Amino acid sequence: MLPHQLTWTYASDTGQRYTVGLFHSIREGHLMVYCNQKVVLIDFKVFDTRSYPLFLDDELFHIDIERKNGKFFYGFRMDKEVDTPRNKARRLLEQKHWKQTLVFVLLLALAVTAVTIVGRSLKEETTDPEARAELIRYHGKPTECRVEGIYQHDDQTTVRYSFKINDKSYSGREVLPPLAQPILPSGLPLREGDQFAARYVGDRPGWNAIQFDHPTTEQIKSYRQLALEQQAQQHPEQSLPFIECLLDIAYAQNGLSGYAAFIFQTATATENPFANELTYKRLVRSLDFQNARQRQCL
Repeated sequence: MLPHQLTWTYASDTGQRYTVGLFHSIREGHLMVYCNQKVVLIDFKVFDTRSYPLFLDDELFHIDIERKNGKFFYGFRMDKEVDTPRNKARRLLEQKHWKQTLVFVLLLALAVTAVTIVGRSLKEETTDPEARAELIRYHGKPTECRVEGIYQHDDQTTVRYSFKINDKSYSGREVLPPLAQPILPSGLPLREGDQFAARYVGDRPGWNAIQFDHPTTEQIKSYRQLALEQQAQQHPEQSLPFIECLLDIAYAQNGLSGYAAFIFQTATATENPFANELTYKRLVRSLDFQNARQRQCL
């Protein structure tokens, strides 16, 4: 089961834009929250309702996780009730009616300006990354891309990829949250040469995005081979047909996260919060896995 992944965007009164992202592994309970590609929270075993505070500038927000009827629901809300300096100022402002009128007029002017900008963006190129992301998400065409380079810095990991449309090459970049090594939310490793699905705008292929949660068929085979080699190295007493059978069960029960557990079966939770020694042991020792192993592999 792939982890849940969500993003929210908040623009402060000063014009600063914040992109808050959340990764939540449903099976393992691992939770990671980042803001503008910087990790601000890591929590483990999040299986029930939780709420986490987050300050952006002088505004207090809450990231809410609610479990209801076996499903998880997520929210990102501003807290206007708690006694913060910003909320005190807001309440004083609300007491003066003429200031409310001024704010309304200003917001109306901003709304008209925003509508004008959006209308123009349909005719001319925009540099707003959020507008591009919306266009790619809802109107993009599918293709396949290849990871050409991975560059790690102190505060982020940048991935460069390329693809071809009508024999012409295009490229793109994607930023991942900083970790000890390049790891996808599924727990799988990320390396140069890996292949994934991508989307691009038909008349502007330069507007594109990689889809890390949709590896190609060949890439899935590569993950399986990595899992097989790691299992064979750690358990030399097991035959290759037996290991193949174990991997069939892992993929059937956990999808790509099953391969990730086998690949990182010796890793710590710090090295890989999504797939590690603990997730591997939980998988292979689970009752479902053991029953399938008895039926299919012995």
